[in-house]
Amino acid sequence: MKKGFGFALGCGFGVIVFFIIIAVISSAASSSSSSSSSSGSTATVESGAVSGTNEETVEETPQVITAKPGDKVNDEHFEIYYLSCSEYTASNQFSQPAEGKKYVKFDFTFKNISDTDTTIGGFECYCNNAKCESSYVDSTNVPRLSYDSVSGGRETSGSVIYEVPQDAALSSVELEYSGFFDNKTADKIIFVGE
Repeated sequence: MKKGFGFALGCGFGVIVFFIIIAVISSAASSSSSSSSSSGSTATVESGAVSGTNEETVEETPQVITAKPGDKVNDEHFEIYYLSCSEYTASNQFSQPAEGKKYVKFDFTFKNISDTDTTIGGFECYCNNAKCESSYVDSTNVPRLSYDSVSGGRETSGSVIYEVPQDAALSSVELEYSGFFDNKTADKIIFVGE
């Protein structure tokens, strides 16, 4: 009888120790995930970087960064030079915008500031808060940017073209950029027309 009682007591003690270990592991995992989710990215905007004036550093998690033509924006992987935003006329007669629409072209240089190959993220265009359609006109005449991979320390230049309402002012057109590995702590960059 004593032998059975000792076995039951040993099993009960083992179960209690097991639950204490699980509680300690859960507590440690919970505190490490909350500390890692609070760390975010830092971005820098240099106004007029193409012409070499005014530097502004912004540190916040997460954030929306607004850039205009001539600005340089740094994210975790790239220095992004926003070169220009302009109306665009396709040279191909079969690649014209729909009736009541026009093309707007955004020109960029992406320099990979990391040591590894990194993929350029995606773009979404809005005009007066309405989403616009991407266009692949003149893809042989205009180098395109979208999900291109860039080797560490190297750069690529190109454009994205969107179809917007004919009467839209360039100042009402916004191009949102999200990095390829977008998540809830990543910065969102909005390139505005002028």
